[in-house]
Amino acid sequence: MNELLRIDIRRRTGNQTIIFGIPETDEEIQEMFKVRYKAYLNKGHINGNGLGLDEDHFDVNKLCHYFIAVEGKDRKIIGSTRMIFGSVLPTLDEYFELELPEAINAVSRGKIVEIGRLSSLPRDTGLDVPRHLVLLGLFLVMFKFAKERGYLLAIGSLKDYVKRKLDIIKFPLHIIKNHKLIYNPKEHNDPLVNFFKEDQGKVWPVYCTPTEIEKYLNSIFYNKKYFKMINDSHLELKGNWRFKIALVVKSIIS
Repeated sequence: MNELLRIDIRRRTGNQTIIFGIPETDEEIQEMFKVRYKAYLNKGHINGNGLGLDEDHFDVNKLCHYFIAVEGKDRKIIGSTRMIFGSVLPTLDEYFELELPEAINAVSRGKIVEIGRLSSLPRDTGLDVPRHLVLLGLFLVMFKFAKERGYLLAIGSLKDYVKRKLDIIKFPLHIIKNHKLIYNPKEHNDPLVNFFKEDQGKVWPVYCTPTEIEKYLNSIFYNKKYFKMINDSHLELKGNWRFKIALVVKSIIS
């Protein structure tokens, strides 16, 4: 694993550490597929299969950058997401018929990436961490990676329950308003056969820029009220309650 960020969590019952980074071995990537599978199985988005893996054609064709969160002591993967690059991006080319806003049309396709397969299972490992810490930590390292490589825009497709959570903390996402869902997962050998069913909640096409995400996340993770900065890639959370306060503040004043 290529470590990009380490967060120590100061707690009275014992400190904990979460490490965010890029999986480098086949074993790490396979374990990530298992975590994704378990997360989506718990949500009912995927049907059980004998392999216990969530892997689609973007994974098979190696068109993704991966980011994982690992529990520091046992090195178990507790969360992951991916960034798809290339000429075909599923939200734009497979999932929907879209009337794109000028903010997307103005950016060349080579500068757009797709974010997806966001999964988090910290409770399954017995890790007591604040809500959203794993999710936002993954976003922090992923969007920094995107910005450093010159990507200007990220798009994705979110279930309604995820969108509502991000809306509460005023995460800077923009909805592509004019859209029609056309995707058939089976035609693409996509394991997420239930993800796009309306009875499991609406799926929203969204977009954002790495710059605005970085500004939002830096105001939390590099804020001395909530974190002590050991260095740029090593932070110490000054207690779970401080992170909760940070999100409350975001929900009120962002």
